[in-house]
This record gives sequence, structure tokens and C-alpha cells, in this order.
Amino acid sequence: MANPPDDVKPAPAAKAPEAPKVEPAPPADLQTRIEARRDELVARLTELAADARIEAVEARDKVKRKLSELSHIIKEGVVDGWASINENVKGKLDRWLS
Repeated sequence: MANPPDDVKPAPAAKAPEAPKVEPAPPADLQTRIEARRDELVARLTELAADARIEAVEARDKVKRKLSELSHIIKEGVVDGWASINENVKGKLDRWLS
């Protein structure tokens, strides 16, 4: 068998396709966290609605106050959508979540 000419290069070895890089999921954005917490509170309010005990009435009032506070923050601070809220409003919403 004859040797190939010097100017002929062997074909490069085929590369295995690279696996897509999996980056860790970023923490949920503020809007998602707010909506999830609000949904939890609404569900809790629904659970408490049929309970006439004084503890349930007080718990309902507390949940209603929390939801009302959120409503005021959003009404005043989320005017042009979630992407455009300022740091002051973000701080209020973070405090609301805690």
C-alpha cells in the first residue's frame, strides 16, 4: 500500500457534540415570588372563611391586612409593569415577603 502524499492531511477526528451547559436556575424573580405568596394567602383566607372561631376571625383579619398592604404597594409602585419598578418599591415588596 502506498503512503499518501505529504501535502494530504488526514481528516480531523469527528468531535462529539457538546452537551448543553446546564446553569443553575436563577432565584425566582420578584413578581413570581409575590404572586406565589399572594396565592398562598388567598388560599389560607378561603380555608379560614368557614371557621367562626375567634382565632380564625383574627387570622382572617391578619391575612386581609397583609393582602391589602400588597395591593397598596402594587397600586402605587407598579405603574408601568414589573420590569420598571424602582429600588424603593422593590424594598417594600421584599419586606412584604418577609
